[in-house]
Amino acid sequence: MAQCPRGDPNSVSLFSKWLKRCLAKFHFHERKSMSSLLHAPPTRMTLAALAALAALALGCCAGSAQAVVVIEAFGSGHVSVDNASTKLMMDVTEQTLGGGRSVSGVRDIVIASATDVFGGAAVSGSAFAAPGVLKAKVDALAFVRSAAPGVSVSKAYAPVAVGSFGGSFSDTVLLSSATLAAGTPVQFVYTVELHATSNGAGHAGPQFGGYDSGAFYFDAYLGSSGGANLGLMYHYPNGAYQKVPNASFSYPRTVNGVIGDVVSLGATLSLGADDRAGWYGDGTGNLTFYGDLQETHLDASNTARFYLDAVTPGLDLVAESGHNYATAAVPEPGTWLLLALGLAVVGASRWPTRGFASTPRCSS
Repeated sequence: MAQCPRGDPNSVSLFSKWLKRCLAKFHFHERKSMSSLLHAPPTRMTLAALAALAALALGCCAGSAQAVVVIEAFGSGHVSVDNASTKLMMDVTEQTLGGGRSVSGVRDIVIASATDVFGGAAVSGSAFAAPGVLKAKVDALAFVRSAAPGVSVSKAYAPVAVGSFGGSFSDTVLLSSATLAAGTPVQFVYTVELHATSNGAGHAGPQFGGYDSGAFYFDAYLGSSGGANLGLMYHYPNGAYQKVPNASFSYPRTVNGVIGDVVSLGATLSLGADDRAGWYGDGTGNLTFYGDLQETHLDASNTARFYLDAVTPGLDLVAESGHNYATAAVPEPGTWLLLALGLAVVGASRWPTRGFASTPRCSS
């Protein structure tokens, strides 16, 4: 039988040297295997949040705020038929699109003879980031099948499909006014909206010996030089839930400030998949069957959004990025078409979708 890879196996790096150093410092690794990343405690303070809060600190010390605008879209992945001993890296394309940045990629491999297919793995994904908007999507599957009816699945192959896609942004907003004096108390509403769907990917494999085949991480924050501090985190698996649920919510919060305050806001959205099928060893010669098909489908491409709406008459919210965060001023960008890449399932049916109700954890 022959292994039939498709696409360039070279890995495409999406991060600048500066960002790589920062991510390494804060233990957020772009290319870390999702099977190990999912079991590590999530980093509560994202890189974007650290950058914005550092700017606020500098601004307070110097008497004027140092503006920071950061937009990142990231993606990586690989497939393998030998339990990741030999990896074929995903081809990833990066673009500047619709006022932000986007990435997309796809990779697959099959185990086949001249007349039949006996297994394989495939992964694809896309992400988009811009001020006030984050999107991400990842699909992966791994499968094996017997060479003939009544013949056991070969123990020689262990297909793996791994992918991670997401994005982040940070921005600063000045509380300004043409009619209100500096220091005048004002109010505005900060709203976070999130919608995502899942096929129920989660803890998979044999009991007590499995791993998390899907991961969802969302973290949003708002802080100001006047002392406001809001945070929201939504991530799975998290101990209480072993599966990634559907997510749909709107979270508005009224914030107090004064004219002259500088507000920092931002968020990170990241989706991951780690699917495998076939026989896997425990390092001592024992083999365990992980099933003939595993799939992960996570879709947050419609969408995570962030709004700032003035409550006090005369209050202007002026973003360093130039983005208008008002609810009525944020339509879907006409130039943005999310690069969704489908996966063909060979001789297999999808897992049923299962939703779990959950309430995001918030701190203020």
